[in-house]
Amino acid sequence: MPTEDMVVTGARLVQPREPVRNDWTRCTVADPRRTLAECRARFGLAAPGAKGRAEALTGDAVLRAWQGDRAGALATLDRAIGVEPTADALVNRALLRMEAGDDAGALADLDRAVRRSPRDARGYHYRGIVQARLGKPERAASDARRAAALGKTR
Repeated sequence: MPTEDMVVTGARLVQPREPVRNDWTRCTVADPRRTLAECRARFGLAAPGAKGRAEALTGDAVLRAWQGDRAGALATLDRAIGVEPTADALVNRALLRMEAGDDAGALADLDRAVRRSPRDARGYHYRGIVQARLGKPERAASDARRAAALGKTR
């Protein structure tokens, strides 16, 4: 029987699922959308103590980068990391270092970010990219697998 003559009964249509998005750049210096309202909750602006100050500085650095002030963003991230080296600050500084060609500095930041926040996939994702750029394909593949296993976090 040709498929044009086939009738299927009892079938139900399944809505396609939203694909899993590992949006690694969301609310970072590399975020192409640059949606401040979406990113406010990411940075714990209301968090008490050093963590709150570090997150506020990280948010300020992201805004500076979005406005084209990469040097100001880097200096602000240095201050944030001096207050408390959060994974957000470390990943953002690593992104700026990668952009500037400082892969060794980026790798050091990403190693720290992974140690500080081992369940945050972004650290592994970007560290894998740096490992590949540094000619370490096995380590790059390992980090890529870990990032994929963790999926999008936060």
